[in-house]
Formats: sequence, structure tokens, C-alpha cells
Amino acid sequence: MEIDIYEFYKKIETKQDFEEFLRLLKEDYSTNQESWDNDNIELFLEGLYGYNYDTNEEENKVLPTWKMFAEMLLAAKVYE
Repeated sequence: MEIDIYEFYKKIETKQDFEEFLRLLKEDYSTNQESWDNDNIELFLEGLYGYNYDTNEEENKVLPTWKMFAEMLLAAKVYE
């Protein structure tokens, strides 16, 4: 049974959850590359930068969590 990466992301709380998320993200790239708008490292990093640049000031005051790191990476696959 394939795990939905977006559903898994919602439940991330620990470093171990984040590590599992990274495994799922890699698997998602391998099996669903067509759903990735940013399907090479340059575009992915550009998406990561853009997503973080566009976050509001209130989010900048919050200490990052494993879930926030996962959110940034998940967004980077499609953020333009």
C-alpha cells in the first residue's frame, strides 16, 4: 500500500518522522516525477528559495520544526 506523502507530512513531529518523509519524497520523485514541476536540482532549489522568500513575517518568528522542513521540501517540488 502506497503512503500518501501529503497525508504523512501532516503527521510529522519527530526527526524520525522527517527521515521517513525524506524517504517518501525520494520515492515520490522516482515514481511520480511527472507531478514535479521542479524536476531537477536547479529548479528544485529555486522553488525552495521562492517558497521561503514568500513566507510572511510571522512565520519567520517561529522556531522551525521537522514538519516545517518537510513543508518547505514538499512545496519546492512545485513552487514557482
